[in-house]
Amino acid sequence: MALYEATDGSNWANNDNWLTDAPLGQWHGVEVNGAGRVTELRLTQNRLSGTIPEELGGLAELETLTFFANQLSGSIPSALGNLASLGTLWLSSNDFTGPIPPELGDLANLWQLGLAGNSLSGTVPAGSCRSGRGRPDPGR
Repeated sequence: MALYEATDGSNWANNDNWLTDAPLGQWHGVEVNGAGRVTELRLTQNRLSGTIPEELGGLAELETLTFFANQLSGSIPSALGNLASLGTLWLSSNDFTGPIPPELGDLANLWQLGLAGNSLSGTVPAGSCRSGRGRPDPGR
């Protein structure tokens, strides 16, 4: 819900079932595992605007976070470095500014990282993007 509120969810291109009583796996762009924990957030080209809330760093089972081609702004939260299961982080083609968080270098399972098309500074942290597991794919 923090994501919806922070990114102007009422104006998304598709916000089907968000903030309803429907199971999380039926919310647009959300995939869950057998235990009902969020494993994917795929909201590509969905008119998200605003900032990514720090609360996303608490999604312990999140494997894929794809916000490609939206109007997100501000800095990338360092809390994303807490997502130990994250394999794909695709934030390209938004309006992010500021330094690339060094905490992204702590993501041991990260193998797809997209940051192009923003106004970020610094370098990609050492340790980001393990190779040999496939080609980047910004989402379905």
